[in-house]
Amino acid sequence: MSHDAKTQAVLAFLRSQAEALPALAPQLQQMEELYSRKLWHQLTVLLQSFISLPEVQPLLIHFYESFVCDFKQKLNKLALAKIQIAVAQQYSEVEKVIFFGNSVAAEARKDDVEAHTFILCEIARMLLSFEKVAECKERLDEAATFMQSTAGVDICVQASYYRAWSAYYKVCLACQRNSSQRILACTWSVHWGRVG
Repeated sequence: MSHDAKTQAVLAFLRSQAEALPALAPQLQQMEELYSRKLWHQLTVLLQSFISLPEVQPLLIHFYESFVCDFKQKLNKLALAKIQIAVAQQYSEVEKVIFFGNSVAAEARKDDVEAHTFILCEIARMLLSFEKVAECKERLDEAATFMQSTAGVDICVQASYYRAWSAYYKVCLACQRNSSQRILACTWSVHWGRVG
């Protein structure tokens, strides 16, 4: 079967990865086969299990940019969103997480509101780990607009939404407790300072 130059480049990338990573060679060879036969659903299922492998995590950004971006418009949008979130989790700088998250969320908004909402919620949770509470809240408020106006939302989107709000409120509660303890400590020191 003859392939165009772009397809040949993608297949060459998969072959080079299989050679460089013998432990992952069976999955990469299967991806090569599914990609060349344009079996997008089967490729999506394989990708979802592939990205969860611990040895794949450090390679995800390059793998996404060199392979998945080529055919991402053919994937189920919610499955693509899950792959994109796995990629976003590999960035260590908050600016890159925000840039990547905003980019993929904007793409998803055009095609699938559920995928868009899922991305917003997962990026919001990641922002909490960088102590970006205000940015987290902005994304959660945007997600809430969709969630409150729609019935029958996919269970993984609902789970992501409520998990993100829970994490947000947990951080807010911790901040509130810390503030209360600081006020109490300050009051205590002022009171005991006057007595002594």
